[in-house]
Amino acid sequence: MNSRELDILVAERVMGVYVLEHDIYNLEYVKEKPSAKRQTLHPLPYYSTNIAAAQEILNKLYTCDFCLDRTQGVYRCNFGLQDKYEEWVSAETLPLAICLAALKAVGVSVK
Repeated sequence: MNSRELDILVAERVMGVYVLEHDIYNLEYVKEKPSAKRQTLHPLPYYSTNIAAAQEILNKLYTCDFCLDRTQGVYRCNFGLQDKYEEWVSAETLPLAICLAALKAVGVSVK
C-alpha cells in the first residue's frame, strides 16, 4: 500500500469523510455522504507523510489516550492501549506511526 492509499484509508475510517477519487495524487473529500446536492470539496491531506496533517488525527481522537515512544530512530505509538506494548505499531516516521496506530484503534489492520 502506498502512502496516498494509506491517506485514503485514514480519511475514511478514522476521520469519517468520503474521498472522491480523480487520480491517486489529486484527491478531494467531502464531509457528508456524496449526493446530488452541491458540496464543498477539500483537498485530501497527506496524513502519512506530513506531521501537520497527522496532528489532525490526534485532534480527532483527542478522547483516546495516546502513547508515543522513540527508540533507536523508530517511532512506536498507540491510542488507548497504554500497557499493551504488543499492540503498539512501529514506523520510521512519526506521521506514519500515528496513522497506523489510529487505524489499529478503529479496528483496521494494515500490513
